[in-house]
Amino acid sequence: MRINGVRVKNFRTVSAQEQYLDLTQTMTIIGPNNSGKTNLLQSIQMFFTGYDNMHGYSVVDDSPRGKGSRTSIVGYFDGDPTGQDLNFYADLDRLYSMYGLTRPSEGVTLYLTFSPSGTPIYNFFPNQKRPREGTAQSNISRLQKQLVVELLGQFHCHFIPSEKSMRELVDDVLTPFVQGVVVGVLEPLLDSIQSELDDVSKNITTALAGSGVVGLSASFGFQGGSIDNMLSGFDFYLSDPYKTPLARKGQGTQSLAFMAALQWVSEKESESGKRPIWLIEEPESFLHPELSRSATQLLEKLGASSNVVMTSHSMAFVPHDPRRVVGTQLDSEGNTALINFSSHEKATAILRKGLGLRFADYFSLGTSTVLTEGQSDSMYLRWFLDLSKDWEHGEWPHLRAATISDRGGASHLAGFVRANYEILRKEQPTISLFDGDDAGIKAVSDLSAYFGNVGIPFNSNREYVYVRSGFAIEGLFPDNWVSDHYLSSANHFIDFQVDAGGDLMKFRLKDNSKTAFGNALKTRAEADRDTEWSARWTLVCAVLDKALKIQQGVINSAG
Repeated sequence: MRINGVRVKNFRTVSAQEQYLDLTQTMTIIGPNNSGKTNLLQSIQMFFTGYDNMHGYSVVDDSPRGKGSRTSIVGYFDGDPTGQDLNFYADLDRLYSMYGLTRPSEGVTLYLTFSPSGTPIYNFFPNQKRPREGTAQSNISRLQKQLVVELLGQFHCHFIPSEKSMRELVDDVLTPFVQGVVVGVLEPLLDSIQSELDDVSKNITTALAGSGVVGLSASFGFQGGSIDNMLSGFDFYLSDPYKTPLARKGQGTQSLAFMAALQWVSEKESESGKRPIWLIEEPESFLHPELSRSATQLLEKLGASSNVVMTSHSMAFVPHDPRRVVGTQLDSEGNTALINFSSHEKATAILRKGLGLRFADYFSLGTSTVLTEGQSDSMYLRWFLDLSKDWEHGEWPHLRAATISDRGGASHLAGFVRANYEILRKEQPTISLFDGDDAGIKAVSDLSAYFGNVGIPFNSNREYVYVRSGFAIEGLFPDNWVSDHYLSSANHFIDFQVDAGGDLMKFRLKDNSKTAFGNALKTRAEADRDTEWSARWTLVCAVLDKALKIQQGVINSAG
């Protein structure tokens, strides 16, 4: 048999309602509500504990809706009626016939509810009335319990809580299977072992008799009558290349080694005819970021041979397939509700919001950003903002609070904006500052076409700003200053053009001369007590400040 999924309702404030948790592939549960995520794992574990209720679940104490509430967990299974599950389906068909029904498909649905006293009640037909005749009811109860035990007995459900130490997890999960391997090796030697123990017993008995104690004899056996109990534990070593106990390694290495061992445990359980189910809480605990990729690969492989459900706060463990992600959030009554996502971006957005993380944090973009083409653009802008900080009309509070970040050229800036702006625009004001040269114009045209096709606004002086038509950022200096520099240092220029009236049309600097040009014109600006030269710089800063303010207003109004 294989389990396909579960539904949970009113289990420790989890109200799944019609939400279905698909277990046919590795699933990740995310969200800011820790208890909600943990309770989902515990509800699955509870389902597979059978009639024992070994965890002591109490409806009265635990239900979010009080004593009259109905807590239920539903499991959905598929099997092979003509193969290895032939006998199970034959008995299931008998149960159907006792209700006067015929099995409609290979699917098996098992319902678990709890009585007010906490007694687990399993049922294959929760809405069907049983026959009134007492013997028939007894036969139904007996056969149904047999089927439940047989069905659940085909699975071994492991809950891996994040609160346990690695030593505890190894002892709980790994050690029993290592013991089983060793026992398998020792069993053929049991007669020899018992013979040696008998010799020890005889020696002790003889010593007792020699001391005058008559009628007292010694003997040795395995504790509890089982060889398993002789093997109390094992040390787990790792070599890198120096061999040391697991506990001596870093927490990240310990966690990774434990995850790697789960695959072997799954194989051993499968050999014994059981289907393992792994409920893993916060697998990123104690992992270094660089180990997350290895951990996700191990868990993906584990999910290929077993059922894996995990909770996580880490975006590294959120699958890109949104069908494999379930979110938890508190509803208006304080219960935990489940939500599905239409995309990976929406799934990670709720995780970032719940943790106080933002996509922009990955790029260190602050709380608002002006993106520039290159480092020199950023340096020029920072220089002018510092120079004008005490000017009468140089407040620009939004711009001065923004992070100025360069991207390495017009095409690189365009690529970054195309890949990330859809997310960034929802988190913070983000303005792109482009040169007005051919490269900048082409980059903006391509971006405008792209965002226009997907319905995202990308407008001049709001989402992006040109420094000056036809010019790079150096064109913000007065034209006559640029002309003066050309007359004194023509070797700094690749191109320099003026019209019939002598007005500057365009210029291009050599890459290795940009610093010298910039230093010369900045020095002239700093020495000029008249700020009229700054007209174009002031205009660009004012437009950037206004655009940042507008974007902040849009974000605030969106909530």
